[in-house]
Amino acid sequence: MRVGLVDVGGKITNLALQKLSSFHKAQGHEVVLNPLSPIGLDKTYVSMIFTKDREKAVSIYGSYPGVEFGGTGFSLEKKLPDEIENMHPDYSLYTAADIFSRISGRIAKKENTWIKAEEIVNAGIGFLSRGCVNTAKTCPWCAVPAKEGVLRRVGSLNDIINPRSNKIVLLDNSICANPDIMDILLEIKQRKLVVDLTQGLDVRRLTPEIAKALSEIKHWRSIHYSWDMPLAGASVLRGIEILSEFVRKSAQMCYVLCGFNTDFLEDQERVRVLKELGIKPYIMRYLDPNNPTKSEETYETIRLRHFQRYINAPRAIYKTNTFDEYEGWINAQKKMSGAIGATQLELAW
Repeated sequence: MRVGLVDVGGKITNLALQKLSSFHKAQGHEVVLNPLSPIGLDKTYVSMIFTKDREKAVSIYGSYPGVEFGGTGFSLEKKLPDEIENMHPDYSLYTAADIFSRISGRIAKKENTWIKAEEIVNAGIGFLSRGCVNTAKTCPWCAVPAKEGVLRRVGSLNDIINPRSNKIVLLDNSICANPDIMDILLEIKQRKLVVDLTQGLDVRRLTPEIAKALSEIKHWRSIHYSWDMPLAGASVLRGIEILSEFVRKSAQMCYVLCGFNTDFLEDQERVRVLKELGIKPYIMRYLDPNNPTKSEETYETIRLRHFQRYINAPRAIYKTNTFDEYEGWINAQKKMSGAIGATQLELAW
C-alpha cells in the first residue's frame, strides 16, 4: 500500500502527519510526503492548518485515492483515532530541504535559513497537555475549546524528544494552567532541553515561581504571550511585570489581536503601551474562519493590513518612524485617494 501525506500551509513539521507516517510504516506501507500526483497512491491524507486553504486544498486533492482531510483548517471535529494519536512521531518523514522550501521566503541569508530548517527538522514536537482551562468562558475567536475540550495531561517529554536534537517544540495551548507546570519546567531544565513554547503563555496566569522557572530554562526563541482584548490590559500588564522581574524584556514578544471587536485607536493604544514598556508587539489580524479569504476591502481593512506590516516588519520600523511616516501606508493612501476620491477618503478618516 502506498500512502500520500499532504501538508498544507505549515512552516514546521506536521505532528499529525508524522504520527500517520509511523502508523502506516508499522503496517509495512510505503509513505510519500507531498506527492506531486495521485498516480500510484492507494490512500491520501491532507492536513491543513488554516481555513483560508480549505477551498484550494479540496479542489486540488479532492480526487486523490481514498482521500481524508483533517487539521484545524478543515474541521474542529476531525481527530486521529487513538491508535494513531498514541504513536511516536516519525521524525524521518521531513527533510531539511522540505522545511527550507517553506521558510526560504523570509528575509534572511540562505545559509541562516538552512540552519533554521535543520533545527526545525531535528527538533521534537508534541503536546504535554491539550485543551483549555477556560472552556466555561471561551474566547470567541479561539478554536481550542471546541477542538480539544477541557485541559488535561496527554503525554511526557519522552514522547516528544527527537534523539537528533535537544530542541523541542511544545504545542500546549494552556501550559501555564497545567497543574504540573513546575515539574515540567524543572524536567526541561534538568534534561538541558531548549524549548519553543510555540503557542505562547497565558501571561495573566504567571506567578513569580513560574516566571523564575521559565527564566532558568533555555528558550529557542522569544517568550511570547498575547493581549487579545483591551479590557484584559490590567491582568496582562501585571503578568508582564512579573515575567520581567526574571526575563529581560528584549526576550519577550506580545501578540496583539486586531480587528476583532476593537477599533483602530484601541489597537494602536495597546501597541503604544507595549512599545513604551520595551516589549516587542506583533500584530495578529483577525480573519473570520467562516470567510477567511473574502474580507471586504474597506479603508479600515486596508489600513489595518498596512499597520500589521509596519509593526511586524523585520527591521522594526515602528521604533524609528510613526505609522503616518510609513512608506507603505503613504503609498496606499495615494492609491486610495485616486480610486475612491478625496472626499470619501476624508470621510473615512
